[in-house]
Amino acid sequence: MIHPVKVYDPSGKLKKVISQKVLNKRSDELCLNPTLLSKQTKGRKKKPQTM
Repeated sequence: MIHPVKVYDPSGKLKKVISQKVLNKRSDELCLNPTLLSKQTKGRKKKPQTM
């Protein structure tokens, strides 16, 4: 069972509450497409060294 998540700003005020329904939807999407967890790289891609 997934519990609702509360998101606070740096001053400690409640910004939003992520419901169980939204969290379940996100977890289902991750099961279907696990590449959603991978981070996008910033900057230039490194070229493999040639010898």
